[in-house]
Parts: sequence; structure tokens; C-alpha cells
Amino acid sequence: MDNIADKFREETGINIGKTFYDFESAINIFRPKKDLWTGDLPIFQLELTENDIKYFNDLSEKSVEQGYRCKGGDTWRKVELKHEGKNYDAEINLYGDHSIHWRNEIKSYKVRILNNESINALRKFNLVLFEERWLDARIVKILSEEFGLFSIRDDLVVLKINGAPQGLYYLIESLDVDFLERNMYSNSEIIKMRDNKYRNHPGQKKESNNPDLDSRRPYGLDHLSGHATAFGYEISNIDLEKSGLDLKKVINSVNDLFQAVKEEDTARLIDFFDIDQITSFEAQRMLAGYSKITGDDRKLVYSATNSKFYPIAFEGGIQTLKVEKGGFEKVLNTYAQGPKLKIFALINRDDQIRQLKYKKIYAYISNNKDSFLDKIDKVVEKYLPYANANKGLVIGTKVTEDRLKSYKPILKYNMELIKDALEYATCYINVVEKGNKVTLEIIPDSISQLKFDSFKINLLPEKIYSGNMILEYKDEDNNSIIKSINFEDEKNSIDLTDVVKDFYFSTGLDGDLGTKKRAYTIEIIFQNIDKILIENIEVRMENDITGQLLENEEIYFQIADANDYYNSLIYSSANDFINMFKEFNWIYQDDTITLLKGDYVLKRNMIIPKYLTFNIDPGVQILIDKDKSIVSHSPVNILGTATEPVIIKALDEEKPFGTFGIVGEEGKKSIINWLRLSGGNEKFINGIYFSGGLSIHHMDVEMRNTIISNNYADDGLNIKYGDIFIDNCLFTNNFADQVDLDYTRGIVKNSQFKENDPNADGNGDGLDFSGSEIIAKNNIFSGFRDKGISIGEETYTVLYNNAMIDNNLGAAVKDSSHAFFIENSFENNQVAISAYQKKVIYPKGGFSYLYNNNYGSNIELYEQDEKSYKEDLEFEKNVYNEILNNIENENVDDLFQTLNPFIVENDR
Repeated sequence: MDNIADKFREETGINIGKTFYDFESAINIFRPKKDLWTGDLPIFQLELTENDIKYFNDLSEKSVEQGYRCKGGDTWRKVELKHEGKNYDAEINLYGDHSIHWRNEIKSYKVRILNNESINALRKFNLVLFEERWLDARIVKILSEEFGLFSIRDDLVVLKINGAPQGLYYLIESLDVDFLERNMYSNSEIIKMRDNKYRNHPGQKKESNNPDLDSRRPYGLDHLSGHATAFGYEISNIDLEKSGLDLKKVINSVNDLFQAVKEEDTARLIDFFDIDQITSFEAQRMLAGYSKITGDDRKLVYSATNSKFYPIAFEGGIQTLKVEKGGFEKVLNTYAQGPKLKIFALINRDDQIRQLKYKKIYAYISNNKDSFLDKIDKVVEKYLPYANANKGLVIGTKVTEDRLKSYKPILKYNMELIKDALEYATCYINVVEKGNKVTLEIIPDSISQLKFDSFKINLLPEKIYSGNMILEYKDEDNNSIIKSINFEDEKNSIDLTDVVKDFYFSTGLDGDLGTKKRAYTIEIIFQNIDKILIENIEVRMENDITGQLLENEEIYFQIADANDYYNSLIYSSANDFINMFKEFNWIYQDDTITLLKGDYVLKRNMIIPKYLTFNIDPGVQILIDKDKSIVSHSPVNILGTATEPVIIKALDEEKPFGTFGIVGEEGKKSIINWLRLSGGNEKFINGIYFSGGLSIHHMDVEMRNTIISNNYADDGLNIKYGDIFIDNCLFTNNFADQVDLDYTRGIVKNSQFKENDPNADGNGDGLDFSGSEIIAKNNIFSGFRDKGISIGEETYTVLYNNAMIDNNLGAAVKDSSHAFFIENSFENNQVAISAYQKKVIYPKGGFSYLYNNNYGSNIELYEQDEKSYKEDLEFEKNVYNEILNNIENENVDDLFQTLNPFIVENDR
């Protein structure tokens, strides 16, 4: 249908769509219309001779054939102009490089008044077809004046030629010396590009019969859409008028500007502009949603007083603003989804420019939204009736009316969208404390820059600080600001608000002008202390553009304690390790590091690297300073003897050391013999939590003749994930559990678990099993305020010939665990055996299988909940002999194979 209408128009000159809309407008009594010729609007009358009319018609016809305004269009024709009863000598010419201005009977014109006369102080102006401009330029003019930009004189007028009505026109002054002087820009020059694109690539020319000649697919470099051109930054393509300035010098300044654009040197480019003016220009452009300022549409004023350039919002447009790739910059600085507007794209990469633009536009919207929209209402209300009465050339009156009525909704939408986008702000703050340093990584999710409203570091209650601090702020380009602060008075809470209040954080722009994630760092060093311990950091953040504080839920904040992380040391060479601890006496041979007999004091954490074996010779004594630890990532062999045990203890009994930790891999084994370890604590090191004074993870263990005592940790000994063998050891007076075995398998025998410290934890156990398979035989458990033996979390154990004496609970079986009690003695316990469900993630309580145990002076022999089970077993002699044989030979697999029928039968 469109093709038929176009063909009909070409053959008859009648626009079917426009004719329909004009007819509809004429009969529609609800569409307001005013007579154009009442004198309410300024009337301009041109008197042209027949030769003038023929000249312009011939020029128009030839230009249409060529697809551009041909060379003859440079000739001005002298005419008579009448306005408000006065006659003026004038010259006119066709206006515009696009054929819409001159291909039809009614045309756009350039006008200049002769004899040094003027109309309303205008000597040169353009009369542009109303339907080609509508009210876009008038609204941009209002915006420009609102933002303190260039004032461009304009008006809506009606035109007659030789008495024949031409219709409604948009009058706008020419950008010339008069314009510059009126805006108080003396010694200045208008910089614009030549309007030669359609001359070189006439996409509007009539179609040729030759299909190879398609004007819509230009060859060469200048194939970009619209006014965009490949030659927009070449001085050979600029168009300067005669001026009192030295134009070669002006051109050189323009060349410097263009070179900065070509080299994409944003910092240098910004120096060519006045910050206040360019940000106001960008603010009005953002509100208008307008991006088509390239090629000959880009007009700049060059001032020879300061060698700066000032863009002009001239005949711009109003468009619906869009968010693309997280912000507005891609839409505003890309021409019709094609090439970037290089100058403005580069300028907007600068944070200062972008944020000042945002600040101006947000303030304008907040303070002037309603008054501005009222102005738009009044402009549309004033001119809409005339627009409806105008007989346009191409566009019907309904389309014109819809366009004029769209201004307010578009601008209102743009303002609301901008306001909403600028008010959106969240921030992610990662905090790492390590030693005497606190490092913050600030990652804003906001195109508006954020800043701290308050920033306070609160130390642990018992900690105070006084002295010097160094604070360093770095942006993503490693630009830094360093500040030194001194606190003379001791403080538990350190307020750094005044120090950080001038730091700003925002998203950046990527290569495609989309929002880019940025991470800023603030590093704070407490110079007068080795280690700072933080309880929390109080942070409030403000959106610097809107002045609004971020809500707590808009700030995502976590503190990581990186103290005691030594990951790089895990892979140190043996020689590097030895050199780090030269005060210790070492031998290194065959991938084995041996600590020789002697007394040593450890004042810092010792990390034994991987891929070695760590031996400790008989007679070694290591005194470990407060909070310091030994952690081995290799198997450890402690080779003490009865006469020369290995002693590891706290340097000061009142100040526990960290931990002795061993971390291994499947298939590795540590051997511990004749060790005396005391005064340890629990510790996080390298991201591993060691809950015992001696902690062994992912390593098989043989331990004999060892005493673990008086440790402050949750466990005296903790072993996780490994096969174990513990024989003839003493575990006593450790703070909570004496031994905690998690997910282990093996033997515990001939050992004593005792608690006689009146200050011991009321929840401490002698031996605590979780998820393990254990034979425990010939052991003594005494004095525990909670449980002598705790069997939980699906543990399977055989307890043979153990003594549970003077405990609250002699033994507890819980959480789907199965315990065989064979020939044990329970004396003087509150409850000999208790079975129950503790954790609901386990479906059942405890299963107790009893055979030939002795009970003396217990207040209660057995208690259980409804999810637990107890059975008194009877074994056939051969089965019992097999059980005893497996216990004696410490064969865990065969023992549980023998007992499996009892477990299966009663697991219900």
C-alpha cells in the first residue's frame, strides 16, 4: 500500500495520507484551529519577480534530480520584504541541504536584510518549514535559556510570496557575528562543518534505470547514516565565515581540538571546553534526549579570548530518552545506533563532567519540573491552533497535532526516568583486616557518585588505639590520595568521616559507553600497633547527586579477618623455610626437615610447607608466644622418648598460644610419641579452623604415650577425617572436650580422660565421636560434668572394658548412632547410659546394645527418648569369641561385620 501511495504521489503530486488527514482536520470540530492571517502571528511578505520564481523552481528541480542543492544554490536573489507595514531590501536563498526544504512548491529560505537594516534586531535569519521543525527547536531554546546557554532568537511566523499564502514557518536567527555579540562573545568564531554530505553522496536523487547506481548505498568512506560523516574531524571540512580574526590561527586551534579527539585524549580534550558551559549543555541535551549533533549539525563557538569552544544547542530535537547498558551515555552519545559522537562521548568519559552534568540536571528537575512543563503547555497551547490550520506539504495535520501534544509527555517521562536513575544507588563494601592494616574495596552500583556520610571503625571492647594512621585512597587507575592522621588520645572508636568525606565512588563507562564495574580501595594502616582487631565498622553513604542517604539495605557490607593467612608459605621451599627460622636448629635431608634437640621460643607463626616430612627429635622444647601457632601441611613425626619427651607449651601459662595444627592429604600419616602439649587454644589459620590445642585434619595418626592437658580450646585434641590409633595417652583438664574425633576410624585404648579442674566447662566431654567407626577399649573416663563418652551423628562404636566414673552421664548415644557396650563398668554416674535425639537432621535417637556391663552406685542406669532403642544382647559362644578376637586384634572391619546382623535387625 505504501508503494502504491508513493507512486501515486510521484505521478500526481498528491499525498494520499496527507490529503486524508487534512480532510479529517477540516471536518473535525474538536481540533482547535486559528486563522494564520489575522495578524496574531508575525507576517512576512516577499515580493519575487517572475525570474526569481523561475530561478528557484529551476534550482529546486535540478537539485532534486541531483539529490543535493546544486552549485547554483550559492546565488542570492534580491527581493522586497514587507513586515509590519515597512518595506525592506533583502536577499534570499534556498535553505537546507535536505530536499525536504526545497523539493516542493513551498520552500525554506535563508534571508538577509540589506542596507544595514534589521527586523527586531535581526539582519540574517532563516525561514524554515514548520513541519520540518515543529516546536522542537523552540523547546530546545527554552531549555538552553533555562540552563544559561546561548540565547537564540526565534519565532513562529507566517509567510506570503507575492500575496500567495505559504503557511506557517519557524524563524530562527542565523549564527553569525550579530548572534555572537548579542550573547557577549566578542572575538569569537562559529565553527561548523561543511554541509557537503548530500553533495558527495546524494541519497535523495531520483532513481536511475541502472540498478548498479543505488544512491542509498554510497561508495567511499562517507557511508554513515544521517549527518554523521567520516570527515567530521578534518579541518579541511570546516566552514568558516569571514571574520575579523586570523582564520588560520582559528583553524589551528580547531586542529588541536580535532587531534585530541582523534587521539581519544579525554583529559586534553576537556581543556578545550569551559566546564560549567559544557556540563550545562550536556544537561539540557540529556533532558531533551537528543543525540543527533554530529557532522554539520554540530556547531561550536570558538572564543579567541581563552581558546575554548562552546557548543550551541541549535535547532535540536526532543526525543524519548532510553536506558541502555545501565545508563544514558550510550544512547546520548551514539548517532542513530551508529557511530559515536566522538567529542561528546570522550567528554562524558570524564567523571567530573558526567557527575556535574548529573548534579545540574537533578537540581533542575527537582526545582523546576512543574514550571518547565507549564511553559511547554503554554507553548503548545499557543501554537497548536495555528499548526492545525497550516496546510503542510508532506505531513498531515493530525500527525503534527500528535507531535506537538507529545512534547510534554516525552519531557515529563525523560525527567522522571533521569530522576529515578540518578536516585538508584547501592554499594558493596568488602573489608579485610590483616595485621595493622584494614583494606576496604568499595564497589558502587550507581551512575550517581556516592560518598561517605559517616565512617567509624569500632575496635573490640578491650582494644584502644592512639598514634599515627596512614590512609590511602585509590581509584581503578591507581590514582591515589594519601592522608596522615594522628590520634593523641586513646580511642576505642575511630571516626574517620572528615578524612574520607571527599572521596567519591561511581560506575564508569566501558568502551561501548555502557556502565562499567569499578572497584575503589581505601587502605588504612595503624602505625603504632602490630594488629588491629575490629568489632565493626559503621558506615553511612550519601548519593552526592541527590543528597539522599542510602538505606541500610542498600549497602552490602562484610568484614573478613585475614589475619593468620599464609597461603604463599604453604609452597615455600625447605631452604626458604629454614631461612625464615634461623634461630631454630634444623637438618634438611631427603625431603625431611628435622628440628634437633634444644629449647626454642617461637614468637611468630610457623607454617611448614607441603611436600616434606617434619620430624621433631627427642628433647625438643618449644615455648610458643601468645596467639602464635605451628601449622604443618606435611606429615609430622614427633619422636619423643620416655626420658626425653617433646614438650610444646605456652611461653606464658596465662597467655595461651594459638594451636599446633597438622593438615594433610589422604594416605599420609603422622606419628606422635611421648609428646607433652599444653596451653594451646583454637585458631583460624589459612582459612582452616583448628578447634584443638592439637588439631589434625585429613591425616592418619598414630599417637602413643602422650599427654594433652590444660588447653584453652574447645578441644584438647581434635582429629578430623583420618584413621587413628591412640594408645596409652592422658587427656586432662582441657577447657571443654578432652578429645573430639570427627569422621575417623580406628582404635582408642589404654588411655585416661580426666577432668578435675573446678573451672572446667560444664558441657565438656571426655571423648566425643561424630560420624566415626571406633573401637574404644581399656580406657578410663572420670570427672566430667557432662559426658564421659559422647557418641553422635551416625557413629558406630564398640566400647570394651572401659571405666566410666564420677560423670554426669557415663555415656550418651544420640542422633542415629549405634554403640555396643561390652564388659564396661559404670560407677557413681548420675546416669550410666543416656540415649536420645539431639539434632533433628538425624531421624532417630541412639541405639544401645548392652552385654555383661557392671553398674555400681549410679543414680540411674539408663534413660532414653521415644526415638531411641536399647537391647540387652545374648551372644552364642562362638560369636562372642569372634567378637573378642576382633577386639583384641583391633580389626575394625571384621568386628563390625560380625556385629552387623545385630545392627540391621534392631535399626528401626
